[in-house]
Amino acid sequence: MKVVMVTKNLGSAGFCSAAFKDSAADFECACDAGRFKDALKAGFDAILLDLTELSELTGFKTPEEACGYLRRFGRQKVIIVLSTVLLPPNRVVALMDSGANDVISGEWRFRVIAEQVKVLANFSASAVKKSRKKMALDDGSITVDVPARRCFVAGEEGAAVEVSLTRNEFGILSLLLAHKGALVTYMDFKNKLWPDKLFQAEVKHSLLQHITDLRKKLGKAGAEIQNVWGEGFRIG
Repeated sequence: MKVVMVTKNLGSAGFCSAAFKDSAADFECACDAGRFKDALKAGFDAILLDLTELSELTGFKTPEEACGYLRRFGRQKVIIVLSTVLLPPNRVVALMDSGANDVISGEWRFRVIAEQVKVLANFSASAVKKSRKKMALDDGSITVDVPARRCFVAGEEGAAVEVSLTRNEFGILSLLLAHKGALVTYMDFKNKLWPDKLFQAEVKHSLLQHITDLRKKLGKAGAEIQNVWGEGFRIG
């Protein structure tokens, strides 16, 4: 397993490298922009992003932008964000929504991080092997590759055009396609996508915004998502 840590802190990288030796991983530190680009070219199984000076190292303006790119670039790869500062819950959610598998803030325990990476990598590999599931509308206007987290819409002359979706948008669309033609209630969305939210009104508010963004990204195909007033949504 190839693990890349993006950081300027060589001390932390040394501790992390020692922890990953016990996991039989090939560890590499990308301590400048050039080494980060080289690491992307060479490929990786997991990447650890130190938020300190991350924009200088990666060229991305925000950590969310970096996570979004790496998720699309790496597909099933493990992305973990590291912060020495304790991040507020809304920031953690934003990072994970943009593509991070996990966010570790506060004190870093590198042996624990090594085990987390190993478990997440094994889980991702297992999920890909068990499922090569694709879902689509009957007219082919929308197709979703679940294990690869890729979405395509029919463009001009039927050519497939890939659409970049956030984690929540992809989850919403996948859930709708899994119940194609049937009503997916607000409670269904809550139980599947946001089980930690206490109030259905909170889920409804978030869902409406995500659906609006999703329809825009899907273009003409977005009209296939139908609002069942007061109850939920359906597609197809």
